[in-house]
Amino acid sequence: MVKILFFSPFSILHPTFQTRSEQDRTISVREAALLQTFPIDYIFDTPYMDYVCEMIGNALPCDFAEILANHCWNTLIDFK
Repeated sequence: MVKILFFSPFSILHPTFQTRSEQDRTISVREAALLQTFPIDYIFDTPYMDYVCEMIGNALPCDFAEILANHCWNTLIDFK
């Protein structure tokens, strides 16, 4: 189960696990990047964590972007 807790001005995802402690936790930046299908060894080249979070949050999942780009390329090739 995933709960979304709304705090102004940000919302935070909390995966809820049925454990003895019943504690919620936020997902890490690396986990968020993996959910967006960034490669596990991808390096976010900025010293500011806010920029990294914004980059991940605004990203089109990498696998989907690759499929879309290949489809557009093939359509353009076929159009000639």
